[in-house]
Amino acid sequence: MLVVANEEDALAQLRAGQLCCTRCGGPLAPWGYARPRKLRGVAGTAVELKPRRARCRSCKSAHVVLPGWCLPRRRDTAQVVVGALVAKASGAGHRKIANCLGLPPTTVRGWVRAATSAASYVARVALQVAFAADARLDSVAPRPTPLASAMEALGLAASALIRALGPVAEPWDIVVAVSRGRLLGPVPPG
Repeated sequence: MLVVANEEDALAQLRAGQLCCTRCGGPLAPWGYARPRKLRGVAGTAVELKPRRARCRSCKSAHVVLPGWCLPRRRDTAQVVVGALVAKASGAGHRKIANCLGLPPTTVRGWVRAATSAASYVARVALQVAFAADARLDSVAPRPTPLASAMEALGLAASALIRALGPVAEPWDIVVAVSRGRLLGPVPPG
């Protein structure tokens, strides 16, 4: 799976053979579409998604190109999930967040647990991106929880990328792309 911040730019790069395989580094080529699906957006709105598929010309592995507003294997858009995680990192409880979103508390609790388990990986990756985009950043003060530290690092990375590149995508799209689609896990070994 490839998670991209700006879907239009990524699809243009895919058509031009400029996207690389995550397994071997070979060029990717368009290869149809993955199954269409509906996601829940803000205020319960339905959002249609028909992700593009790509196939590596070298190793023949298949990839799904997901826009940053879509989290892998999740039914809700990144805007909803990231908003919930920011609220949790700020101290709100999962029941209160779920009530505000009109979702079951178990859904939000699952997001929080998954994000907490991936938090150290996400924070590390986000800080690498942040400092690569803006070497003048100061050191980051530790936050009270791993989730709060990860959200802080993602915010720093998104703002550093926006300063360096301009507003190429919405902040939650950038957050998901920076986390390499792993905001809610699974975290790669090592």
